[in-house]
Amino acid sequence: MDDTKREDVEPQEPDTVEGPEDDAHIEAPTEEAAEDDAELDVEEDVPEKDEVEDTVQAEAKDEDEEPTDADEEPAPAEPMGQDAPQAAPAPSPVVKHMKTVTTAAKKASTSLTQQTSEGFTALRAVGKAKREHAHAKEQLAQLQAQIDADSADLAKRRGLLDRYDEIVAAQTEARDKALQTMHQLLDEADAQNDKAGRYQKKLEALKKDDAKALRPYKQALDKAKSASGDADKRLSDAKKALRSAESALKDLVKRRDDRVSQANRAIDASQRRIAQLQEDLASAQRNPDASSGDVARLRSDHAAEMGRLSKAREEVDAAPTELAGPIADAKERVSDATSARDDAQREADSAKQAWKQAKREHDEEAAAFQKHEDAVEDKVIEAQKECRRLKNEAAQHQQAADDAQTALDEAEEVHAHPEKIRDLENSVADNRAAAELQSQQVDALAQAEKDVRKKTLSSRVVFVLVVAAAVIILVLVFLMLNGQ
Repeated sequence: MDDTKREDVEPQEPDTVEGPEDDAHIEAPTEEAAEDDAELDVEEDVPEKDEVEDTVQAEAKDEDEEPTDADEEPAPAEPMGQDAPQAAPAPSPVVKHMKTVTTAAKKASTSLTQQTSEGFTALRAVGKAKREHAHAKEQLAQLQAQIDADSADLAKRRGLLDRYDEIVAAQTEARDKALQTMHQLLDEADAQNDKAGRYQKKLEALKKDDAKALRPYKQALDKAKSASGDADKRLSDAKKALRSAESALKDLVKRRDDRVSQANRAIDASQRRIAQLQEDLASAQRNPDASSGDVARLRSDHAAEMGRLSKAREEVDAAPTELAGPIADAKERVSDATSARDDAQREADSAKQAWKQAKREHDEEAAAFQKHEDAVEDKVIEAQKECRRLKNEAAQHQQAADDAQTALDEAEEVHAHPEKIRDLENSVADNRAAAELQSQQVDALAQAEKDVRKKTLSSRVVFVLVVAAAVIILVLVFLMLNGQ
């Protein structure tokens, strides 16, 4: 609760005790409230355990004094007569036992509620004390950081002010010397850049002259390369013509050999048939039963086969004679193609040698020109490299001059504003005093937190055990329900 609500509660009668249920709704203090109440005792926000126990015992007493069914006042007795009802029977032992169990359960529930409320209140009290202690430590750390920063600035300003003349003289000399060296280096860098430009122009002119001088060698090389290509093409054509002539000759020879071979096979077949017919004719002539027609047919077949044999023998002699001329012409064409191929080969070899010679001369001249160009280009690269080195060194001296100027500006600022030293001294003194007070507050809050933890240890342990038991019961109930 905030400060206004706390002031409203204080005028109440001292006998009034808030119950556990009211404590459960107390809101956690904000950081602003914790800062306002930093000097109050932490125990003012934590309800006393004796007050809670008195409240719970009072409630339990009120519950015990509630009338039960057995303690209710009996109704007025009616006059006894013939029509009067009989008296109500006394409660049975089972009913009395159930009432006893109910009363015990109520007391146990009240005790459990009391312990839970005490444990929850104890946890809140520990949390509040811990937050207040941490907040105070954070404020102390911030104060200390500010003190360190101001002290460092103060020491620096005092040193600059004490050594002002020395710093001005030294940094002025360093700045002027760095600027002078920087300008010299920049002049040298410009000279190297001009040198690189001259060499670059020389290199470009040299490349043009070398290209012009190399042009005849390039033309001769191109001409030799073209001639070698033409010779290679003629050689390829000559080889193709030779292969064609050889193929034609091979075909003619194969055709002649095939005719001769076919005729020889016909001769062999005719000779076998003639021998068979002669044997059959001799057998028929020796056989008295053979008819004259069979003998005549055999003689006719024999004469016809002799004609085929004669024709086949003529074919064997005619085939070489008929193809001799074409074969001779084909051989002559092969010879001519071979000579043409050899001439083309020699021409191609000569053209290739000429191309190689032209290439060698071209490459030698080109290498000489390139060597000269490389030497000039190396000078260009060397001058450019030296220019970059000088500029980098000049940039370093420029940075040194800037640093010296920065130191001069800083010394001038300190010398022009000595009142800032007094301001820093006052700030450091004030912050140190505040830090001392804050340190005492931190120690007090640490002790308060320790006392609250010690005082509420048993209540917090009981609260944790109650919560753990409740979780275990819920798990068991869940497992039983799932088991069904």
